[in-house]
Amino acid sequence: FPSHDNELKILNYQSFVERLESDLLKTNELEVPGALALIKIDDFIEQESLFEGNPYPKIIASIKELIESELPPIYLFGRLNDKLFGVFFFNASSKDTFLWAEKLRVKIARFPIEVNLKQTTYTVSIGVTSTSGSTKVENVLNNAELALNKALEKGDNTIKSIN
Repeated sequence: FPSHDNELKILNYQSFVERLESDLLKTNELEVPGALALIKIDDFIEQESLFEGNPYPKIIASIKELIESELPPIYLFGRLNDKLFGVFFFNASSKDTFLWAEKLRVKIARFPIEVNLKQTTYTVSIGVTSTSGSTKVENVLNNAELALNKALEKGDNTIKSIN
């Protein structure tokens, strides 16, 4: 099976989960912190025009590039589904990851993406969780999803952290 998302050339869900499992073991063996951020592109109205067609791939690719531009030296980055990215931070606390997520959230919200000859901004919601002491990928993903769902309940363009 391919390990990368064909559209964005980053890890796909299955590869991300496999590598996350490996990284969780490393963080526990080395007794260093870790944190997982789930980044969801907030819903937007997809406007198709006769000229450009579906703007969705361009929006996704632009947001992926913005995330990549903010990544620290040691990270794991993947696309978990259509509008959801995962970033695992090796040797980073959930507090530091929350601060990173806040910086990213603001950067994305302020960055205009040209769609159908119009500059439009998009937002993301982010869930952050500590992975310290956890070796089960399912638990870490569930905690991050819980944090993300709490952020989404607050409204678009928000971040929530669960330790």
